[in-house]
Amino acid sequence: MSLPVSKPNKPHRKLTGAAFDAVNDGIEIYYISKRLGHAVIQVTLSTYSHLLDAQRNAQAEKAMTALAKIGSQKVHNFAEADKNQQN
Repeated sequence: MSLPVSKPNKPHRKLTGAAFDAVNDGIEIYYISKRLGHAVIQVTLSTYSHLLDAQRNAQAEKAMTALAKIGSQKVHNFAEADKNQQN
């Protein structure tokens, strides 16, 4: 007797795909969690946190590219101003 091969749960795969798209589109993880019906946000975070990291990295790259276009002197001044505000 052989065990049946389980087929992927297609509705769940579609839901996961929609959640990936929502995270990539910048929708707040709290809202996504509620829409998915997760009882606690930790479930959503543990499932999709790698997407949030990728999104954060992409935003950092965009910011650095934009700042580089301003020019190194102005970027340096921006960094100095930020340092002075913290003191």
